[in-house]
Amino acid sequence: MKKSIILVLFMVCAFVMNAQNYFDFVREGNVYHNADTIAAELGSGVGCYFFMGATNLTDQNLEVIAKIEPINANGISVSGICAGGRCMTGRTESNPFTINAGQTDDQVYPEFDIAEDYPGGQYGTFKMSITNTANSSISSYVVLKVYRTMVGIENVVGNVSMKAYPNPAANSVRIQYVAEKNISNAKVVLYDVKGNCLNEVPVSAQNGDVTLDLSNLASGVYMYGVVANGVRCQFQKLMVR
Repeated sequence: MKKSIILVLFMVCAFVMNAQNYFDFVREGNVYHNADTIAAELGSGVGCYFFMGATNLTDQNLEVIAKIEPINANGISVSGICAGGRCMTGRTESNPFTINAGQTDDQVYPEFDIAEDYPGGQYGTFKMSITNTANSSISSYVVLKVYRTMVGIENVVGNVSMKAYPNPAANSVRIQYVAEKNISNAKVVLYDVKGNCLNEVPVSAQNGDVTLDLSNLASGVYMYGVVANGVRCQFQKLMVR
């Protein structure tokens, strides 16, 4: 009888240890715990970013690796991953980086490639994990449920091509844009990885260029693009140093 009780207690302890939440995931001000599901509608094309971050819940500074794996990709592909202040195209696993004890790294997120004709109501699921490089049992994950938004900027201004000079940039950046259609009620915008709008310049011409001030921004990854009638997609990365 005593052996049975000890065995049960051991199994319970093992389950608790395996279920321990070492990292939280943060998206748009919401906190998600180990094994939670996060759903989001993204734009279409290459460079659809599932903006999020990760918080180290332990009392130690940890070197970690971020990894994105398909559960049921369902026609959506991973085109890159950003972590530790660096974005890597064509990768599903980051280089090692450090998240300090109790701190949040806001730049831990995957990049997807979603076809413009991807069916409405359909989605892909992916596992996004953070794992300690020294001890793989210190790991947490969330399930990403990725949809394609049915309202795209292509319906407003057509396809938009954009280029930032220089990139990486320091104090300012010049952004050139060309749209297939005439632009109305639109602006060139700059976002941080939390989705906060940091700068915007109204535009009305079908093509042109604008200059954005970066002098007050910290080094890191930002996003720039066009917003028309409240719709945003086709965003691209801007590195600020």
